[in-house]
Amino acid sequence: MTASTLERMRAEVVLGFANWRQRLLTPEALAKLAKDLGLGWFSAAEITGLWKIGLLRADLVMSDGPIDDWGLSRIEGVSEGFEYTYCDFRRISDRPEGYGSALLNHEKGPLENSLAFHPFRVYVLHHVKRTLRIGTSSMQYLVYQPGISNVVQHLQEGAQRWTSSIEFGERFHYWNQIVETAAVVEPVTYDIVFRDREPQPIGAPPSGDFEHSLRDMLVASGKIVLRAMRSDLAFAAETLDENRSVHVLLRLMKWRERERLKGQLGCAMYFLAMAETIRRAAEQAFAEAWPEEDEIGPGQWFPGARKMLYGNERVFDAPRRDLRDYLTQLGLDFGVKVRCYVEGDTEYGALVHAVGSFDHVQLINLSGSVAEKRGRGLAFVESLEADMKLGIFSVVVLDGDREEYLRMLRKAADEGRFHGRFFISQPDMECGNFSASELIETAIHEYQKNNPSVIDVTLARTALLAQASKVRNNGDLFSLFKEQGLTPLRKSESWGKALMELAITNPAFPVGDAREGQKRSIVEVAELLLRMQNVGFSRSVAVERLDSSSGRIVPLTRTERS
Repeated sequence: MTASTLERMRAEVVLGFANWRQRLLTPEALAKLAKDLGLGWFSAAEITGLWKIGLLRADLVMSDGPIDDWGLSRIEGVSEGFEYTYCDFRRISDRPEGYGSALLNHEKGPLENSLAFHPFRVYVLHHVKRTLRIGTSSMQYLVYQPGISNVVQHLQEGAQRWTSSIEFGERFHYWNQIVETAAVVEPVTYDIVFRDREPQPIGAPPSGDFEHSLRDMLVASGKIVLRAMRSDLAFAAETLDENRSVHVLLRLMKWRERERLKGQLGCAMYFLAMAETIRRAAEQAFAEAWPEEDEIGPGQWFPGARKMLYGNERVFDAPRRDLRDYLTQLGLDFGVKVRCYVEGDTEYGALVHAVGSFDHVQLINLSGSVAEKRGRGLAFVESLEADMKLGIFSVVVLDGDREEYLRMLRKAADEGRFHGRFFISQPDMECGNFSASELIETAIHEYQKNNPSVIDVTLARTALLAQASKVRNNGDLFSLFKEQGLTPLRKSESWGKALMELAITNPAFPVGDAREGQKRSIVEVAELLLRMQNVGFSRSVAVERLDSSSGRIVPLTRTERS
């Protein structure tokens, strides 16, 4: 990056954006920000001292009188209550003898009262602390007290070599340039990074002269330089706090919550925000997507890994529904992940008993009222399509005699209009999941529970069991009960609950049934609904499809994936 290009843009920002100038900090405020972000204790005098020797550049210098300094460039047109305003383009001077005691007699003077710093200058303070800190191990005194002076002397000699080198001035110049690059692009990225506004499509044309100039500056700087700056910021964030998954999670929060973070974690968020600021502007300048901030620190991502983990290659621009996979892995997704559509009251009652306490499951009764915690019901196929758009699994439980639903269901599956699973009970929920004798025993138990005054039902039980072979569907069962003069048995939530209690106790069909040893499908439904809490919708759609014949999820073929 040519210094003159960046300097010109810095002057344009100072002149053209009053809101940007209002974000600038006094030395006292910058020192407080550094303390809040875990960078140690800097006094206002020390901040002005760092400015005085050139380690820390200011973003605006204001004075009632002229300043004769070759590194300060006067700009006119800034109305901040001072007659003279300057941009700070100074470079640190090389000192062969080093910078030891350079601030020995420094005191805060009237000029320094008019220094203004962008909050991003904390990045330079981070390097002051990192490269100039003199300290020993917290155990040194206990282990070997005389060694303290040896350690301090060694560190002092290292600081002498470091500050007397040409590289010392070059590195601090570069670190200030990183700050200045992030600061000058901030007027076009601030609302996105710090106010959570939706970003423009990548490559959107510039909307004014400033954006044209900014784009020219970034293109002239080149991708290599900009990417190096972003990489250094991400690396600094990682050295402050290594919890990268926490960084991603926090950056999905609103900025007003992130900016309340204190300590080194808060500082890491600041540095990542700077890196994002540069990325957003560079993406517009070069009309291409750049790696996001969690991709550019230490480590390496394999192709497709981010989509598998987060549900989307672009985490911070992704629709919120795509990120539910990631939040689920962290145990933080409390929204609906699966909607289960059931035939009627019996199925509804059964599944409410099994999974109704889990917030990620929403049960919808197709034959009656829609049981939704939020909102109202939609038409069946329209609901399936809505689920697909929202990244919600659809699970459907139907009786085999509901041909109109089955036809629509299979057609919707063939057309890829929903994703999940469907179960067909033949001929209905009762006989498709239980033997006739189990249904009769459960129904008698329910009858006795609801009619406690009836003492003996032995004859009725014997008569009913004798006719068990006649029970081919729930209608036959209900008719037999009516014939025995018992309270008419009917489909209901309580009936469904009683059947589910039996299924939970005995998940497989009993001995003597033609389906002996097989797991009941209603148990499969309940287990599937529970497992789906930890299944990523986006990942499943990427590698699987719903088979319209079996109702099961099957792997995509190589052709289908491409």
